[in-house]
Amino acid sequence: MVPEYATLEWWRNLPPQLQQKDPYYWNMYFNKKGKPKFQKKKLYMLPKAVDILYSFYKDLSYRNPTIQLNMNMNLNANYPDQQIRTFAVLPHGLGAERKIAVWCSPDEEKEALDMGADIAGKTLSEELTKEIINFDVLITKPAGMPALAKLGKLLGPRKLMPSPKTGTVVTEFKAAIDLYKGGGQIQLRNNSYMKVKTVVGRLEMGKEKITENIRSLLQQMADKAPEGAKKIKDFWRVMYIKGHDSPAVRIDPSEWPSHGFTKTTQKNIEGPLAVAMGLA
Repeated sequence: MVPEYATLEWWRNLPPQLQQKDPYYWNMYFNKKGKPKFQKKKLYMLPKAVDILYSFYKDLSYRNPTIQLNMNMNLNANYPDQQIRTFAVLPHGLGAERKIAVWCSPDEEKEALDMGADIAGKTLSEELTKEIINFDVLITKPAGMPALAKLGKLLGPRKLMPSPKTGTVVTEFKAAIDLYKGGGQIQLRNNSYMKVKTVVGRLEMGKEKITENIRSLLQQMADKAPEGAKKIKDFWRVMYIKGHDSPAVRIDPSEWPSHGFTKTTQKNIEGPLAVAMGLA
């Protein structure tokens, strides 16, 4: 619905990028008087940024959008020791279940399904042979990795290949399935432009849980910063939060934790993830 304030004169005074947006976007960006709800270039403390984000959806009927954290890293993608290839465990999950696949022997298929996997064993192998992918996360044990190598061209580009760095090569299936099922664990990878984008929850989770998820995520990224990041003063360059279809709100750098100097090792991992990886 076109808002009442959206007159021709009002539209002509908009920047070109906002003129091209649809009325749905305008209703998020502007208040009922046609004034912006926030300053696009201003840096906001995290709680305030989350408040602004929620204000975008206050008067809109919407099903429950995902909340995203977008980060431009101050690293160089050309250097192997500056790559982001890790995982984080969100304290409140993602607010939605994910489909879990377990690469295992046919004899272990029923057991994996009983543990909560959505597909496993021979059934999974047959579907992958046909290039059918109907899952969000693939986990396996170290012994299963050699057989998966032949599927690298299928799984690699989709970022589904299990890896110890992302916590998807485990020694115990049950804990890993439980952890991934609720979306508690997420994988983090940079693209060629050194950007990292990840979902941190859904709108219906509420402001407090979204804020706690983001703070926990950032601290884990800082604790597990790659070796090359230790030489760089600023780990992050720009960071902002947004709904998948909303304006983006920039986060003040004072919210960013220190990085790299007390790097987390596997010995520091506790809880369900430690059980899944055989560290507890």
